[in-house]
Amino acid sequence: MPVAYTGPIPPVSHLPRVRTRPSLALRLRVRWNAAQLDAALADGADPGASKALALRAQQLRAPRHRTRIANSIHQLLDLAERSSAAHVSLTGVPFRPDRVVNNRPQLMELADRLETGGAAPAKGLAMANLLVEDGSGALYAHEPSDPIRPAVEAVLAALER
Repeated sequence: MPVAYTGPIPPVSHLPRVRTRPSLALRLRVRWNAAQLDAALADGADPGASKALALRAQQLRAPRHRTRIANSIHQLLDLAERSSAAHVSLTGVPFRPDRVVNNRPQLMELADRLETGGAAPAKGLAMANLLVEDGSGALYAHEPSDPIRPAVEAVLAALER
């Protein structure tokens, strides 16, 4: 004897599905171009100007990403202090441990600001991310003057806006 299903039939909607997360193509494009998008945001680009900028700004504002930037600062400080104590470089990354150690208070303030959460402009978060990830930036520069303090102060000022 055949058995038939007699439960309610789910309604069929002809409305387009509302996408809750960005497409895979957009996420891949943002991941591939993260440094360029960070540079644009750090220069003051409007996050609403494109889907890619909007997604990157959203990623930078995520607590997980902010914590990652703060952890990078802590790790750099630890590495700089160990490297200064041993008088040798423990890494192939060409940074100046003495300058990092000399700017410890400003770097700690930046890490604390990132970890405390709260609303922060995408510009400041992008600047903070570039500070730790850009191998040609202030933390890694071999200029005669120390560019770290002004760079960190600029990031802190941008986070306050």
